[in-house]
Amino acid sequence: MEPLIHFLVPLLLLVFLFPKLDKKIAVGLSLLTQLPDFDIFVVHDLHRALFHNLFFVVIVALIVAYFLGKTGFFVSLYYLISHLIFDSAEAGNALFWPLYNNLLGFKFAIMMQPKFEIILDFFSMPFNPGINAGEICILCQQGSLILVLAGIVLIAKCYTLWKNSY
Repeated sequence: MEPLIHFLVPLLLLVFLFPKLDKKIAVGLSLLTQLPDFDIFVVHDLHRALFHNLFFVVIVALIVAYFLGKTGFFVSLYYLISHLIFDSAEAGNALFWPLYNNLLGFKFAIMMQPKFEIILDFFSMPFNPGINAGEICILCQQGSLILVLAGIVLIAKCYTLWKNSY
């Protein structure tokens, strides 16, 4: 999953569902949605293992809790787990690494052709650094569409502000 999706979807959901949440915490901690992918820069062959596991998520959330309290803990936990959920639908994550080296994930689809079918398949496959440490798309199709939609909303907001000022 691309960084833009990892960033925008959890942030927008959090702000929409918890409007009373301090926006500084919500926006500031939203950068944590990018943290798991930094494992590719630390040890390239351990992408989807080193930072894509539950132990890492809990450790980072506890560090945030030390500085920002209970709210910071739950918001950071939400952001980091959202990253793992998004990546679970692709190649999976080594959720229990280093105790269990297999990638765990799921495939979900709703098919209309050739027949209506709902597919939900959980998988576990051996961790293979050559396959799992592949490319990271910085801006792919979904992100491009989000930028276009955000641009349209921004233009509409600017037009509304401009029109109301006269």
